[in-house]
Amino acid sequence: MLMVSEVARALGIDDKQVVSLINEQLLGAVEITGRGNVSSREHWRIPVAAYDDYIRRRSNTAEERVR
Repeated sequence: MLMVSEVARALGIDDKQVVSLINEQLLGAVEITGRGNVSSREHWRIPVAAYDDYIRRRSNTAEERVR
């Protein structure tokens, strides 16, 4: 499991943008507190498989734009 800050650093974006990706259901994540605070980075963990899937989909979209 990855923390929001780790994913943000890897993608070159800030924590708020990662949380937005989660809220938009573009990046899979697990809420670890169950409190429903969707804006807080402390409440989320991103499975490595979900991160890999996001990267794969993003790469495919970029390749389609080049064609």
